[in-house]
Amino acid sequence: FRIAFGRVQRCVHDAGIGDRQEKRTVMDPAPLLLRLFGPFTVLIHGRPMPPLRTRKSEWLLALLATRAGTPLERGWLAATLWPESDEAQGRYNLRRSLSEVRRALGPVADMVVAPSGQTLALDPARADV
Repeated sequence: FRIAFGRVQRCVHDAGIGDRQEKRTVMDPAPLLLRLFGPFTVLIHGRPMPPLRTRKSEWLLALLATRAGTPLERGWLAATLWPESDEAQGRYNLRRSLSEVRRALGPVADMVVAPSGQTLALDPARADV
């Protein structure tokens, strides 16, 4: 299962013979590519994302990716990822994991948005699922 966010098409002019040049369309690597089946893999502009410290941070990114464009309640995310924790501890864990995910995403961290103070999502305008 692959999810690619923000594929970019560009037109390339190849050198031709004489006055004739050929155009072709090339797909640049997606700014963000996630592989969720098999080993969890995240590529940012075709390069591996730095590893996340915890599996729960990977799961947070996977949940946001599988529901791209749909805001997810922070309370639901905290309860889903840390069911053994009380609400305050779960939200604290969510903030830490979210910070880690954004740091690891680096140049594409702005794809993780907070449509409201209580929700998180991956930016639907940049998603190509």
